[in-house]
Amino acid sequence: MPTAKPKEGKRLFKQKCSKCHGSDGVGETTLGQIVGATDLTNPEWQERVDDTRLINSITYGRGQMPSFEKKLSKEQIAILSTYVRSFRR
Repeated sequence: MPTAKPKEGKRLFKQKCSKCHGSDGVGETTLGQIVGATDLTNPEWQERVDDTRLINSITYGRGQMPSFEKKLSKEQIAILSTYVRSFRR
């Protein structure tokens, strides 16, 4: 991955995801607790959810999570999914 992409992933996550998932991915924000945001640092979740499902969840939404299909490009969604994987413990 080019060096600029992790920064882009972090920027996109902060902009689009941190309200619910928190900047650390744990989901312990007020809004995250209300909507039941997934703890993206959970090793079991990281293992169980494959990349295709992660990209589909970001693209089309899942549960309380909105769709980002019209808000982000396919490349941005791929960058964001890679950043989400960086929360693995």
